[in-house]
Amino acid sequence: MDEIIHSFLNLSYWILIPALITGGLYFVLIFIFYSGWKKTPEFVSDKPEYSEVKVSIIIAFRNEKKNLHQLVEDLKTQSYSKDLLEVVFIDDNSEDGSAEILRELIKELPGYILVKNHGTGKKQALEAGIGISSGDLIVATDADCRPDKQWLASLVSYYLRKHPHMILGPVLPMKEKGFFLGIVSLEFYSLIASAAGSSGVGHPVLSNGANLAYQKRILGNINDPFMKNLPSGDDIFLLQNLKKLKSSEIYFLKSRDAIVQTRMPETFKEFRQQRVRWASKSKVYTDPDMILTGMLVLGMNLFIVFSLLSGFYNFEWFFLYLTLMVVKSIPDFVLLRSVLAFFRRKDLLKFFLPLQFAYPFYVIFTGFFGFFNHKYIWKGRHW
Repeated sequence: MDEIIHSFLNLSYWILIPALITGGLYFVLIFIFYSGWKKTPEFVSDKPEYSEVKVSIIIAFRNEKKNLHQLVEDLKTQSYSKDLLEVVFIDDNSEDGSAEILRELIKELPGYILVKNHGTGKKQALEAGIGISSGDLIVATDADCRPDKQWLASLVSYYLRKHPHMILGPVLPMKEKGFFLGIVSLEFYSLIASAAGSSGVGHPVLSNGANLAYQKRILGNINDPFMKNLPSGDDIFLLQNLKKLKSSEIYFLKSRDAIVQTRMPETFKEFRQQRVRWASKSKVYTDPDMILTGMLVLGMNLFIVFSLLSGFYNFEWFFLYLTLMVVKSIPDFVLLRSVLAFFRRKDLLKFFLPLQFAYPFYVIFTGFFGFFNHKYIWKGRHW
């Protein structure tokens, strides 16, 4: 123990002190998220009268011909009243015949509408769809997702009980085998955990457009709710803009009935493109909760990587690296274990250690390229 203390004292204070402070703040932050997750009660859907709520599902799609058939089948089997449901598909200039396939799939389905996006990108497509919708409650998902049968009924039941401005629904990875997909899925669960936990303490920092519901009327109080000048981020910028409104109520729906499943990137290149795209939005965040969380996560991982690399030149830096890894891993594990247990995916915990060692490098890489406008390809377009 004396040797470890001596090694710490030999390190540069201008690195050591900020690193330990950052580590302590990160430790507290993740346990705050854990507290928010635990205090959020599991929602069990009842069977209310739905006659007062008209729902519009808005789905913007581009080049999704391989997924549209299954999505339409999932929507047809929803337990929600068909008389109070409309589904608006917006074709974002697909080039693979998706629109023609979808038109054939829905031609005999009342309440299903297909329109073309006359602009470019998902955000303009969403605005076009919302503009012609007639529902009181807007529900958004993506064309490559699989909603559970009770998805809509659960969302509406929760809406009738809480009347929030926005509902953050659970988006979970589809169960697929392999080491890479296991790590990617576990990392995705960490995002769900952060979204749920931060919402539980009244300071949501993440949302996912694959499972999102919000009052249509509230959009009239926001100028440019999706921030159309940026290519992606309709979900996170809507969340950010809603938080600026006084008395806005935003809740995470903690329910296994409300799950929407999504596919994970199958290759490292696809994963990198997706995460760089997500990171590129962070430089225009204005929400204090998002900024503080992003700074702590990035700062913590910067100190971890710095201390590890410095350890190859001065072995004493390894003590700081190990300390920070322990400080990071304890709250991460506690939060993830609880979330995975609720969603019945504790099998993914076997990837925890590999993810912990790789995560700092991944965060720095995506954060750097995303912040400095690294180009990426999304839906066949170069941004």
